[in-house]
Amino acid sequence: VCFNRNLAEHLQGRVNNPRITIRHFHGLVREACMTAFHQFDVPTDAGPDFWTVEVAQMLQDALDELPDYRFDAVVVDEGQDFHTDWFIVLEDCHRSQPGPLYVFFDRAQNLYSKNLQFPDSQTKYKLKRNCRNTKRIAEACEHTIGETIRVAAFSPEGEAVEFFQAKDGNGLREAVVSALDLWVKQEKIALSRIAILTHHKPERTMLGQGKVGNHSVTADLATWRADKAVWVSTIKAFKGMEADVLFLVDLPEVETEHFGRSDLYVAASRARLRLLVFSGAKSVREGLSDQI
Repeated sequence: VCFNRNLAEHLQGRVNNPRITIRHFHGLVREACMTAFHQFDVPTDAGPDFWTVEVAQMLQDALDELPDYRFDAVVVDEGQDFHTDWFIVLEDCHRSQPGPLYVFFDRAQNLYSKNLQFPDSQTKYKLKRNCRNTKRIAEACEHTIGETIRVAAFSPEGEAVEFFQAKDGNGLREAVVSALDLWVKQEKIALSRIAILTHHKPERTMLGQGKVGNHSVTADLATWRADKAVWVSTIKAFKGMEADVLFLVDLPEVETEHFGRSDLYVAASRARLRLLVFSGAKSVREGLSDQI
């Protein structure tokens, strides 16, 4: 169980095992409610209380009607995004009580400004090695959060973060198109290895709608995985996922427009091999490097 719907769909598509169910939390609630009551009604004025408190009760009600809707073990990813009530009801999802509950989380990725509370645990492990990023990208990430990030010995050194600036949005868009042409046409990088992330919805940025240059873009996982288009979405929509070549585009100044250091950290840490930043925001550059 994770928080991000795209991550759940991505993982489910990679795991071909009928004994393993992968859902984002609200998807699990919907599935249980549809099975138990044949409906999952979302109020037209649904607010934060509905999506945090009421959905947990809805899942509990569905479980009461479905004694066989249970699991041998529950694994939670993105635990920093879960609410206390969610953990309580997830513990009731076990086939036998008490059952194993594994929670993976990163406090630095807490984007929703809440106190983190987790179930009591007899065993805690601190995963000390970054196995996703190159050393240079990990250095940029640790610069953002002000903490040391230890990188796995097998991680390559990699290239420094690339920064692009322009006088206006049209100039930045041209820079993005040129960089895409380089990676796709010259470097022959598959479209499924490239992602473009923004803080606001892409259509509200200088990217606009439709293609980026001659390159098709998508926020559909199946289309992206099939190498038919470059992924373009918000940072939050891509949370938990990763791309070999990552473009961060049109980022605002840090600590403005609900964009903090945690958001910048989450965004930058999605990049596995190369990170390219297209932004005129001085604090973004300062947040990722010593360059000014």
